[in-house]
Amino acid sequence: MDFKILVVDDDDSIRDVIVASLDQLPCEISTANSVLTAIEAIENKEFDLVITDKNMPHQDNEKEGGMAILKHIKENSPSTEMMVMTGFATVESAIEALKLGAFDYLLKPFSVEYLIEKVKRLIEYRAFINPQKIIQAYKTIQNQILQLADLKNDAQFEERIRIIDQQIDYLLQFEKESEQLLVEQREALALVAQYAEQLQENKLSSEQAELVDNIISQANKRI
Repeated sequence: MDFKILVVDDDDSIRDVIVASLDQLPCEISTANSVLTAIEAIENKEFDLVITDKNMPHQDNEKEGGMAILKHIKENSPSTEMMVMTGFATVESAIEALKLGAFDYLLKPFSVEYLIEKVKRLIEYRAFINPQKIIQAYKTIQNQILQLADLKNDAQFEERIRIIDQQIDYLLQFEKESEQLLVEQREALALVAQYAEQLQENKLSSEQAELVDNIISQANKRI
């Protein structure tokens, strides 16, 4: 099933660039050009990810309409993740979005490669057996590191954060390997139970039948 993404920006050219950039991924992409049309889309369709500009006009002349979308998602569509785009390259701006539950952020201008890297990260995390556990771990680690970092006047801010994110990926990769071992263990136990059930078709002594029943029971408990 395709990964469903909603791209929100009141700038047509930016939306077009993002859509064209993500076209190489197995994604179903929708777009919205305002806060209201974005919220309407979210209410009518379930998205895996919403990528939105933080600084869009909203009601009462509010300039951070993207944050209104983030709050709406948190309250009404908790399974949807969000990336916030902002042109203000400060630690505070990133932390604000992350505190409200955003999966990640994008500091303008960003490269196509960087956008794809972040989206592919979420797609990969969603493939875990327990995706919410992994996604929350990523959010927590990144948030804590950003709050500890003193990088707001660092010209290499984004590159340093990119390195941090790659290290988080590396750390969480061990969880994926553990999940794979668990899957392989369950498959092996399923085969054991299957073979044991086939033995039941044969004429068995009472002791043998009891042993086979016990094997099936123990295997099924661990599958």
